[in-house]
Amino acid sequence: MQIAPPYLPITDELGFGEIEERILNLDKELSKRGHEFLVVAKNNPEVYGEFIRANVIGSEELLNKSNKLASFIVSFLKELSREISRIYCGELCTQPVLVEEREVKKNFLLAEIAKDKIKTSKNGLTEIYQEVSESILGLNENEVNECINKKSIWNKISSLNWYKGNISLSKVGAWPKMKGISKFLTKGNVIDTAKGIERVLKGGNGSFIPPEVIGDFDSIQRNIFFIRKKFYPILVPTGELIRDGQNKDGFYELFNYDIMDGNTRAVASALKGFENLPVYFGEYK
Repeated sequence: MQIAPPYLPITDELGFGEIEERILNLDKELSKRGHEFLVVAKNNPEVYGEFIRANVIGSEELLNKSNKLASFIVSFLKELSREISRIYCGELCTQPVLVEEREVKKNFLLAEIAKDKIKTSKNGLTEIYQEVSESILGLNENEVNECINKKSIWNKISSLNWYKGNISLSKVGAWPKMKGISKFLTKGNVIDTAKGIERVLKGGNGSFIPPEVIGDFDSIQRNIFFIRKKFYPILVPTGELIRDGQNKDGFYELFNYDIMDGNTRAVASALKGFENLPVYFGEYK
Protein backbone atom coordinates (compact mmCIF):
# COMPACT_ATOMS: atom_id res chain seq x y z
CA MET A 1 0.00 0.00 0.00
CA GLN A 2 1.53 3.31 -1.06
CA ILE A 3 0.81 6.03 1.50
CA ALA A 4 1.88 9.05 -0.55
CA PRO A 5 0.56 11.17 -3.45
CA PRO A 6 0.97 9.08 -6.64
CA TYR A 7 3.05 11.56 -8.66
CA LEU A 8 5.31 9.07 -10.47
CA PRO A 9 4.35 6.14 -12.69
CA ILE A 10 5.03 2.56 -11.61
CA THR A 11 7.41 1.22 -14.25
CA ASP A 12 10.75 -0.54 -14.66
CA GLU A 13 11.96 2.33 -16.80
CA LEU A 14 11.62 4.97 -14.09
CA GLY A 15 15.01 4.34 -12.49
CA PHE A 16 14.28 6.34 -9.35
CA GLY A 17 11.56 6.84 -6.75
CA GLU A 18 11.95 4.61 -3.70
CA ILE A 19 8.24 4.23 -2.97
CA GLU A 20 7.42 3.51 -6.60
CA GLU A 21 10.19 0.90 -6.75
CA ARG A 22 8.79 -0.83 -3.66
CA ILE A 23 5.29 -0.88 -5.17
CA LEU A 24 6.72 -2.35 -8.37
CA ASN A 25 8.48 -5.13 -6.44
CA LEU A 26 5.34 -5.89 -4.41
CA ASP A 27 3.31 -6.01 -7.63
CA LYS A 28 5.66 -8.58 -9.16
CA GLU A 29 5.93 -10.81 -6.08
CA LEU A 30 2.20 -10.79 -5.30
CA SER A 31 1.51 -11.76 -8.90
CA LYS A 32 4.04 -14.62 -8.74
CA ARG A 33 2.25 -15.98 -5.68
CA GLY A 34 -1.15 -15.91 -7.38
CA HIS A 35 -2.76 -13.15 -5.30
CA GLU A 36 -5.52 -10.87 -6.53
CA PHE A 37 -4.76 -7.23 -5.74
CA LEU A 38 -5.39 -3.63 -6.76
CA VAL A 39 -2.81 -1.01 -7.72
CA VAL A 40 -3.74 2.69 -7.54
CA ALA A 41 -1.19 4.60 -9.59
CA LYS A 42 -0.70 7.47 -12.04
CA ASN A 43 -1.19 7.19 -15.81
CA ASN A 44 -0.80 3.69 -17.28
CA PRO A 45 1.66 1.70 -15.17
CA GLU A 46 3.20 -1.61 -16.20
CA VAL A 47 1.67 -3.66 -13.39
CA TYR A 48 0.19 -7.13 -12.99
CA GLY A 49 -2.48 -6.20 -10.45
CA GLU A 50 -5.82 -4.65 -11.35
CA PHE A 51 -5.06 -1.02 -12.18
CA ILE A 52 -7.03 1.99 -10.92
CA ARG A 53 -5.91 5.42 -12.14
CA ALA A 54 -5.18 7.79 -9.28
CA ASN A 55 -6.84 10.70 -11.00
CA VAL A 56 -10.21 8.91 -11.10
CA ILE A 57 -10.53 8.56 -7.31
CA GLY A 58 -14.03 9.71 -6.48
CA SER A 59 -15.15 9.31 -10.09
CA GLU A 60 -17.71 6.94 -11.55
CA GLU A 61 -14.98 4.57 -12.76
CA LEU A 62 -13.75 4.01 -9.24
CA LEU A 63 -17.29 3.83 -7.94
CA ASN A 64 -17.94 0.95 -10.35
CA LYS A 65 -15.04 -0.89 -8.74
CA SER A 66 -16.15 -0.05 -5.21
CA ASN A 67 -17.70 -3.45 -4.43
CA LYS A 68 -14.56 -5.31 -5.41
CA LEU A 69 -12.39 -2.79 -3.58
CA ALA A 70 -14.54 -3.06 -0.44
CA SER A 71 -14.48 -6.84 -0.60
CA PHE A 72 -10.71 -6.80 -0.95
CA ILE A 73 -10.28 -4.49 2.05
CA VAL A 74 -12.65 -6.52 4.25
CA SER A 75 -10.92 -9.79 3.31
CA PHE A 76 -7.49 -8.29 3.96
CA LEU A 77 -8.47 -6.87 7.35
CA LYS A 78 -10.06 -10.14 8.46
CA GLU A 79 -6.94 -12.11 7.57
CA LEU A 80 -4.71 -9.50 9.22
CA SER A 81 -6.85 -9.59 12.36
CA ARG A 82 -6.65 -13.39 12.57
CA GLU A 83 -2.88 -13.38 12.05
CA ILE A 84 -2.42 -10.78 14.79
CA SER A 85 -4.71 -12.82 17.03
CA ARG A 86 -2.70 -15.98 16.43
CA ILE A 87 0.53 -14.16 17.25
CA TYR A 88 -0.98 -12.53 20.35
CA CYS A 89 -2.30 -15.84 21.61
CA GLY A 90 0.98 -17.63 20.95
CA GLU A 91 -0.66 -19.90 18.39
CA LEU A 92 2.11 -19.90 15.79
CA CYS A 93 3.85 -22.65 17.76
CA THR A 94 2.09 -25.73 16.40
CA GLN A 95 4.14 -28.51 18.04
CA PRO A 96 2.42 -30.03 21.11
CA VAL A 97 4.40 -29.93 24.34
CA LEU A 98 4.24 -32.75 26.91
CA VAL A 99 3.16 -31.41 30.33
CA GLU A 100 2.63 -32.88 33.77
CA GLU A 101 -0.89 -33.79 34.86
CA ARG A 102 -0.78 -31.39 37.80
CA GLU A 103 -0.38 -28.47 35.37
CA VAL A 104 -3.61 -29.51 33.64
CA LYS A 105 -5.39 -29.90 36.97
CA LYS A 106 -4.23 -26.46 38.11
CA ASN A 107 -5.56 -24.98 34.87
CA PHE A 108 -8.88 -26.72 35.54
CA LEU A 109 -9.08 -25.28 39.06
CA LEU A 110 -8.06 -21.85 37.77
CA ALA A 111 -10.97 -21.76 35.34
CA GLU A 112 -13.45 -23.16 37.86
CA ILE A 113 -12.58 -20.68 40.62
CA ALA A 114 -12.36 -17.74 38.21
CA LYS A 115 -15.86 -18.51 36.88
CA ASP A 116 -17.28 -18.37 40.40
CA LYS A 117 -15.45 -15.14 41.24
CA ILE A 118 -16.57 -13.39 38.06
CA LYS A 119 -20.17 -13.76 39.25
CA THR A 120 -19.54 -11.93 42.52
CA SER A 121 -16.36 -9.86 42.20
CA LYS A 122 -16.29 -6.20 41.19
CA ASN A 123 -12.78 -6.64 39.80
CA GLY A 124 -12.04 -6.99 36.11
CA LEU A 125 -11.03 -10.24 34.43
CA THR A 126 -7.30 -9.45 34.55
CA GLU A 127 -7.40 -8.78 38.30
CA ILE A 128 -9.44 -11.93 38.94
CA TYR A 129 -7.01 -14.03 36.90
CA GLN A 130 -4.04 -12.60 38.81
CA GLU A 131 -5.66 -13.24 42.18
CA VAL A 132 -6.77 -16.79 41.40
CA SER A 133 -3.59 -17.84 39.60
CA GLU A 134 -1.46 -16.76 42.58
CA SER A 135 -3.57 -18.87 44.95
CA ILE A 136 -3.49 -21.90 42.61
CA LEU A 137 0.26 -21.73 42.03
CA GLY A 138 0.81 -21.95 45.76
CA LEU A 139 -0.92 -25.35 46.05
CA ASN A 140 1.20 -28.48 46.34
CA GLU A 141 0.30 -31.70 44.51
CA ASN A 142 -1.70 -33.18 47.40
CA GLU A 143 -3.71 -29.98 47.79
CA VAL A 144 -4.41 -29.91 44.06
CA ASN A 145 -5.60 -33.51 44.11
CA GLU A 146 -7.76 -32.86 47.16
CA CYS A 147 -9.53 -30.05 45.30
CA ILE A 148 -9.74 -32.08 42.09
CA ASN A 149 -11.21 -35.15 43.80
CA LYS A 150 -14.29 -33.10 44.59
CA LYS A 151 -14.89 -32.96 40.83
CA SER A 152 -16.15 -36.44 39.98
CA ILE A 153 -15.36 -36.03 36.28
CA TRP A 154 -11.64 -36.47 36.98
CA ASN A 155 -12.20 -39.76 38.79
CA LYS A 156 -13.70 -41.26 35.65
CA ILE A 157 -10.81 -40.44 33.32
CA SER A 158 -8.15 -43.00 32.45
CA SER A 159 -4.48 -42.37 33.01
CA LEU A 160 -3.42 -40.17 30.08
CA ASN A 161 -0.37 -38.41 28.73
CA TRP A 162 -1.10 -34.69 28.70
CA TYR A 163 0.00 -32.15 26.10
CA LYS A 164 -0.36 -28.41 25.51
CA GLY A 165 -0.87 -27.34 21.92
CA ASN A 166 -3.29 -26.18 19.25
CA ILE A 167 -6.14 -28.37 18.03
CA SER A 168 -8.48 -27.83 15.10
CA LEU A 169 -12.03 -27.30 16.35
CA SER A 170 -13.23 -29.52 13.50
CA LYS A 171 -11.70 -32.45 15.41
CA VAL A 172 -13.49 -31.64 18.67
CA GLY A 173 -17.01 -32.44 19.83
CA ALA A 174 -18.78 -30.25 22.38
CA TRP A 175 -20.46 -31.66 25.47
CA PRO A 176 -23.91 -32.97 24.38
CA LYS A 177 -26.67 -30.48 25.23
CA MET A 178 -24.07 -28.24 26.90
CA LYS A 179 -25.66 -25.72 29.27
CA GLY A 180 -29.16 -26.62 28.10
CA ILE A 181 -28.51 -26.02 24.40
CA SER A 182 -30.61 -28.20 22.09
CA LYS A 183 -29.03 -31.56 21.29
CA PHE A 184 -29.46 -30.76 17.59
CA LEU A 185 -26.95 -27.92 17.95
CA THR A 186 -24.35 -30.11 19.68
CA LYS A 187 -24.61 -33.06 17.30
CA GLY A 188 -21.51 -32.14 15.25
CA ASN A 189 -18.11 -30.66 16.02
CA VAL A 190 -17.51 -27.32 17.74
CA ILE A 191 -17.50 -25.39 14.45
CA ASP A 192 -20.82 -27.01 13.48
CA THR A 193 -22.22 -26.08 16.89
CA ALA A 194 -21.15 -22.43 16.45
CA LYS A 195 -22.68 -22.27 12.97
CA GLY A 196 -25.92 -23.73 14.28
CA ILE A 197 -26.02 -21.19 17.10
CA GLU A 198 -25.45 -18.35 14.62
CA ARG A 199 -28.32 -19.59 12.44
CA VAL A 200 -30.65 -19.82 15.42
CA LEU A 201 -29.77 -16.31 16.65
CA LYS A 202 -30.13 -14.78 13.19
CA GLY A 203 -33.49 -16.49 12.77
CA GLY A 204 -34.71 -14.98 16.04
CA ASN A 205 -35.55 -18.36 17.53
CA GLY A 206 -33.88 -18.46 20.94
CA SER A 207 -35.80 -21.48 22.19
CA PHE A 208 -32.83 -23.73 21.42
CA ILE A 209 -30.42 -21.66 23.53
CA PRO A 210 -30.99 -20.45 27.13
CA PRO A 211 -30.66 -16.62 27.37
CA GLU A 212 -27.96 -16.82 30.05
CA VAL A 213 -25.80 -18.93 27.71
CA ILE A 214 -26.07 -16.30 24.99
CA GLY A 215 -24.84 -13.79 27.57
CA ASP A 216 -21.90 -16.08 28.40
CA PHE A 217 -20.92 -16.31 24.73
CA ASP A 218 -21.07 -12.52 24.37
CA SER A 219 -18.99 -11.96 27.50
CA ILE A 220 -16.29 -14.40 26.40
CA GLN A 221 -16.11 -12.96 22.90
CA ARG A 222 -15.53 -9.47 24.33
CA ASN A 223 -12.46 -10.85 26.15
CA ILE A 224 -11.57 -13.55 23.64
CA PHE A 225 -7.85 -12.83 23.26
CA PHE A 226 -7.19 -12.81 27.00
CA ILE A 227 -9.32 -15.89 27.64
CA ARG A 228 -7.76 -17.93 24.85
CA LYS A 229 -4.31 -17.06 26.16
CA LYS A 230 -4.96 -17.69 29.87
CA PHE A 231 -7.79 -20.24 30.18
CA TYR A 232 -7.10 -23.35 28.12
CA PRO A 233 -9.96 -25.81 27.59
CA ILE A 234 -9.19 -29.45 28.45
CA LEU A 235 -9.80 -32.22 25.92
CA VAL A 236 -9.92 -35.99 26.34
CA PRO A 237 -9.94 -38.71 23.67
CA THR A 238 -13.37 -39.46 22.27
CA GLY A 239 -14.82 -42.58 23.84
CA GLU A 240 -13.40 -41.72 27.23
CA LEU A 241 -16.71 -40.79 28.81
CA ILE A 242 -18.47 -37.83 27.27
CA ARG A 243 -20.02 -37.97 23.77
CA ASP A 244 -19.60 -41.70 23.32
CA GLY A 245 -21.10 -42.31 26.75
CA GLN A 246 -24.30 -40.50 25.73
CA ASN A 247 -24.45 -41.91 22.23
CA LYS A 248 -26.40 -45.11 22.63
CA ASP A 249 -28.65 -44.32 19.67
CA GLY A 250 -25.76 -43.07 17.50
CA PHE A 251 -27.18 -39.53 17.36
CA TYR A 252 -23.94 -37.67 18.14
CA GLU A 253 -21.05 -37.64 15.69
CA LEU A 254 -17.73 -38.73 17.16
CA PHE A 255 -14.45 -36.88 16.63
CA ASN A 256 -10.86 -37.13 17.85
CA TYR A 257 -11.53 -35.32 21.13
CA ASP A 258 -14.31 -34.36 23.52
CA ILE A 259 -14.22 -31.23 25.67
CA MET A 260 -14.01 -32.12 29.33
CA ASP A 261 -13.78 -28.49 30.46
CA GLY A 262 -14.16 -25.22 28.59
CA ASN A 263 -17.09 -25.94 26.25
CA THR A 264 -18.42 -22.38 26.31
CA ARG A 265 -14.93 -20.95 25.70
CA ALA A 266 -14.40 -23.26 22.74
CA VAL A 267 -17.74 -22.47 21.10
CA ALA A 268 -17.24 -18.74 21.73
CA SER A 269 -13.89 -18.98 19.91
CA ALA A 270 -15.62 -20.62 16.95
CA LEU A 271 -18.33 -17.94 17.01
CA LYS A 272 -15.54 -15.36 16.84
CA GLY A 273 -14.18 -17.01 13.69
CA PHE A 274 -11.29 -19.05 15.10
CA GLU A 275 -10.77 -22.51 13.63
CA ASN A 276 -8.06 -23.65 16.08
CA LEU A 277 -7.85 -23.57 19.85
CA PRO A 278 -4.91 -23.59 22.31
CA VAL A 279 -5.74 -26.42 24.72
CA TYR A 280 -4.54 -29.11 27.05
CA PHE A 281 -5.33 -32.50 25.54
CA GLY A 282 -4.91 -36.05 26.73
CA GLU A 283 -3.73 -39.08 24.76
CA TYR A 284 -3.78 -42.71 25.85
CA LYS A 285 -0.45 -43.98 27.17
